[in-house]
Amino acid sequence: MRAGPRVPIPTTLFHCYYEPTMGIGSYITWLRSVLGCSVECYVVCLVYIERAVKRCPTLAVNALSCHRLLACGLTLAAKVQDDECYLDKHYAKVTGLDLGDLVKLQHVMLDVLDYRLVVQPIEFETYREVLAEAARSWSF
Repeated sequence: MRAGPRVPIPTTLFHCYYEPTMGIGSYITWLRSVLGCSVECYVVCLVYIERAVKRCPTLAVNALSCHRLLACGLTLAAKVQDDECYLDKHYAKVTGLDLGDLVKLQHVMLDVLDYRLVVQPIEFETYREVLAEAARSWSF
């Protein structure tokens, strides 16, 4: 009996089975145009992702996980950072995730972060500088 094609198993809930067709630069540009969150949310999202990776060694940021990590991190950041935010239905639609998946991802990230979502000003400024430098060197 012949075995079928081998299907990779995701490492975490944040990992996709296959690499998304939209590159991360295009995805960020897309989210920036439709998500409706503040620029500060992108900084806070980066803080959340870095904290999560430090606390969960199996959570590697790569081509299979970066889109979902970004979608989840931005959703949480918008809920914490912005005065006005949307329902999860909106975030799921614009990020391209199933609503149930986005909700699960948020729960996982909140657990990994131990619900510690406050970003201190000094930490925010450090990550803002990192993002600003990266933005200057990226070509989307």
